[in-house]
Amino acid sequence: GGGARWVLNRGRVVGRDADGQPLRLTGTQLDITDRKQAEAALLESEQRLKYALDATCDGLWDWDIKSGKVYFSPQWARLLGYEPDEVPPTVEFFFSILHPDHVAEVRSLVEDHLVGRTPVKQGEIRLRTKTGEYRWFSDRGKVVTRDESGAPLRMVGTITDITGRKQAEQERLQLETQLRQAHKMEALGTLAGGIAHDFNN
Repeated sequence: GGGARWVLNRGRVVGRDADGQPLRLTGTQLDITDRKQAEAALLESEQRLKYALDATCDGLWDWDIKSGKVYFSPQWARLLGYEPDEVPPTVEFFFSILHPDHVAEVRSLVEDHLVGRTPVKQGEIRLRTKTGEYRWFSDRGKVVTRDESGAPLRMVGTITDITGRKQAEQERLQLETQLRQAHKMEALGTLAGGIAHDFNN
């Protein structure tokens, strides 16, 4: 039909003459077009994911549950002030930088999701940066592979820095508290003024 297909071509010499010169070459040709197309589609998909993560400034993590190894993307490391090669690929590293107040909560969220009680694992946590500062992150993840018995094998997710939003929320709460206190003081002032007026009368 005039199209091109990918072929894996293998061959070997099966006979030589007295001088060692090859007499016969035999081999196989295997059509691998489908595999090559799948590889190209996977590469394109990974590239799209990379562009999306770069655009949203999210850090990606990918946890091999059986081995305990975790892939932390370069952006994940940079969000915490690290170079990619400074981040150990382990679950233990994640928990070592997780704020102590969140450890029990995160373990519970992970367990609930691994056994299937929740469709996703998500929460807001504080992680310690390389400089020692704690920053707030939205942490989301989902099991993407299970074995035939339903046991989780692989979980992937992202973190997003929400420190600015959390600070804005805190400032709003402080302003609301100050406003309520000001209203109370104003009400007290009005009451005191009324009482003084009554005394004067």
